[in-house]
Amino acid sequence: MAKIAIIGAGIIGVNSALELAKAGHVVTLFDGKAPGTAASYGNAGIIATNAAVPMNNPSLLPQIPNLLLGKAPYFHYQLRYCAQNSVPFAKFLGHCTKTSTEIRTAQLRSLIYDSVALYEQYKTDYSVDHLFRNTGWLKLYARRPDNDSELEALKAQQIPYHAIDDLAQFEPALQRHDLHGVLLEDSHSVSQPIALTTALFEAFLAQGGLFEQHAIEQLTQSTGHWTVNEHTFEHVVVCTGAYSKALLKAIGLKLPMIFERGGHRTFEYIEGEPKLARPIYDPDGGYVLTPMHDGYRITCGVSLSDIEAPYSYHQLDYAETLARKLVKMGNKARDDWWGARPTLPDSMPAIGQTKLPGLWLNTGHQHMGLTAAPGSARRLCALFDNAQLENPFSPSRFGL
Repeated sequence: MAKIAIIGAGIIGVNSALELAKAGHVVTLFDGKAPGTAASYGNAGIIATNAAVPMNNPSLLPQIPNLLLGKAPYFHYQLRYCAQNSVPFAKFLGHCTKTSTEIRTAQLRSLIYDSVALYEQYKTDYSVDHLFRNTGWLKLYARRPDNDSELEALKAQQIPYHAIDDLAQFEPALQRHDLHGVLLEDSHSVSQPIALTTALFEAFLAQGGLFEQHAIEQLTQSTGHWTVNEHTFEHVVVCTGAYSKALLKAIGLKLPMIFERGGHRTFEYIEGEPKLARPIYDPDGGYVLTPMHDGYRITCGVSLSDIEAPYSYHQLDYAETLARKLVKMGNKARDDWWGARPTLPDSMPAIGQTKLPGLWLNTGHQHMGLTAAPGSARRLCALFDNAQLENPFSPSRFGL
């Protein structure tokens, strides 16, 4: 039994705290905000098995000219930010090979399917079944995706999908029936992500876990222990997503993390109109439209910029224009939201102990924080029990 601090109370940190507390450790969770109210609040609510195929795969390379020339409205970048982070970006693109993609897809598939199985347990164990839809999610294409590289990768990893020939019958809420659909059938979706995080947080407290709602003002190493805000621990686990980079830099560790910023916008349902039964993804528009408990949520594309830079909502404006052609939506329900996806050069998370004894990471989940959270936490817990386990997600691959 060890005394452990978890820094970061998003979906990754809460899952990590819960698993370690269940294993008998004394766990304190730290965050300056209430659990699940930062990046974990704003996701598309999808537990996506296709996320096993990393974004930096061979299909990305032919898209780069259009992306750089600003011809893809769902992609934005700040040249200065990219220049300052040229090494991580170069390594990110260096992984766009067939061999690298096959290796990473297999590794991520294992992590994600562990998570899918654990979520099935959570439905019963923590009474969250009402939050889940087992209806898959639907990708829409203007042209038949016969040569889609992602679908080929899914087939190679035996991740099931099938074409939808009659969209009007399958998803009556869609206003356009000239599109082609592919159903990712064993993906799931969540109608209220923050409610899921809150339920798991309450389960953590029921296991005897502690929560300190304070920003981290001190993280220092001493002989045999770590100090977090004047509390001492044998181990510290950093689960702070995009904020991990600055936190680790302050103690001398350079995490090669880049930020994929994005936002969401919520719209009221229209009474009497059919609702989507599942999330839909428009690859040409670069957005996801998810039916949530209180309305439709649009999550938009990627903005490569510093986490402190002003955020532009132009991508959401573009996504809204396209989405309204697909589905009848009401008025905007609340203020727009933005967050930052934490991305590492190989599009895989960092899970495990660093070269600083007692300092652990569970961060860098890019677009799959919700998708991979339980599996990542279970793997972290297993590494606490046996540090010699084979671990393709080890921070050591970045010299940490």
